[in-house]
Amino acid sequence: MSTVAGRSPIPPPLAGNSAAGISPRALTVNYFLLSGGELLSKLAAFFAFTRLGRVLGAARYGSIEFAIALIVLFSWPVAFGLEEYGSREIARRRHAGLPNQLALAYEIAVLRLLLAVTSLAVLAGVIWILPRSPEDKQLLAMYGASLLLLPWLTHWFFQGCDDMAWSGFLSIARNSTFAVLVLVFFNANRPLYHVGIYECTAVAVTALAGFWGLHRRFRLSPPRISLRRHLWPHLTAAAPIGFATLSSIALWYLPTLVLGLRAEPRVLGEFGVAHRITISLHTFVWLYFVNLLPSLTRAAQDRRGLPDLLNASLTVSSWGALLVALLGIIAAGPLVDRSYGAGFHSAVPVLATLIMIIPIMMISGHYRYLLVAAGQQEWLMRWSLLAAGVTLITAVLASRVGSLGAACAILAGGLVQLVLTYRAVCRHVVDLPFWTPLARPCLAYCVAVGLNLVLAPASPVAAALVSPAAFLLALWIFERRRLLHGVALLGKPQPERAA
Repeated sequence: MSTVAGRSPIPPPLAGNSAAGISPRALTVNYFLLSGGELLSKLAAFFAFTRLGRVLGAARYGSIEFAIALIVLFSWPVAFGLEEYGSREIARRRHAGLPNQLALAYEIAVLRLLLAVTSLAVLAGVIWILPRSPEDKQLLAMYGASLLLLPWLTHWFFQGCDDMAWSGFLSIARNSTFAVLVLVFFNANRPLYHVGIYECTAVAVTALAGFWGLHRRFRLSPPRISLRRHLWPHLTAAAPIGFATLSSIALWYLPTLVLGLRAEPRVLGEFGVAHRITISLHTFVWLYFVNLLPSLTRAAQDRRGLPDLLNASLTVSSWGALLVALLGIIAAGPLVDRSYGAGFHSAVPVLATLIMIIPIMMISGHYRYLLVAAGQQEWLMRWSLLAAGVTLITAVLASRVGSLGAACAILAGGLVQLVLTYRAVCRHVVDLPFWTPLARPCLAYCVAVGLNLVLAPASPVAAALVSPAAFLLALWIFERRRLLHGVALLGKPQPERAA
């Protein structure tokens, strides 16, 4: 397969853009399947990490967050954009035949295993030179072993096939296994590296579950592959997506690493609590675009309906993301105190600040994933790396402020990424208005936050009730017809929806 100007290998042509390919009901059902699985998965992980926080305290809990941040960084070469690339290619090859899809899945798994071995070797050297305690290094080493298991995860294959139910099940399997092991076996007397053992076990169980799902549907027969003919084109095609993914990882996790190297362990633990809650909520943003990517890919082939699809998606999703941010600001105090304990109360203002990254990422995600769908991922790579650089510089400069400075660094990088990717979409894909789909939800959000600031000093309960009610009232006033149409659409059979 040939590679053109950093784009993906040229796929077989799609068999048209059927209405079912971008059916609003299909998108909604798939999203709720993914979200339902991920909600159960995140609830399991939430119970596991609140247990760890309460048992370990802020300082030792910070060691776990530091380890996770470092391992996420080293898991980037294992992924290298191959999951997003693979999901996109599976969607494009839907009419090319099942053997073609399974061959692609096998080639990507082998390529990711080679990358995992390389990443693990580099990680071993980093662990050796890091100024961390022996207990922390043991934890890092055990977490690092999971890198060899990540290539065998197959959720991206099911996502490319629009089988979101099975993808959601795999997510539940991974976090539920981890949660059960933590809740049953971990206590204050256990060494930290046991948490890494639990993670390796959870990844292994998920990989086996994915292979079972493939085997029960398809007869698997590994094809013969060549490094030059099969693996190298995939690597070069996925590289721009991979570097853009690196920038996202850097945006989310570099502030944690900076705090781990420059701040007290307790500060890192407090930031880790706010960061974990936010990253869990951000998973639903990611799921939205994982679900949307196959339809974006098909719509990008014929761009006539692309502006309408994006404007509708931006309007609906921004209302939801801004509501999450509003509720996060209101509930930050009770959520942290009741989940992790009073020892983590300093994380409350950090969470109330960091939660604003959710609507920023929801809006920018439309432009980031559209660049991938349209084969313009090189622009996503460039501007995302620049945003990651802004995040790193801000995190270093603001490290004296502590955990609040780290939160501001993530927001700064997210805003830079939003502006630059929007401009790239307008120049290289399709010209889109920025404020048209966002003006009403942003106005409603500002009014609701203002009400919360005015009412909270006198009556926090009244503020917690009035602010979301005002936001929801504005949603009904501005989007009543869209909401009613969406409800009616969900109740129609597929032939009527396609028509």
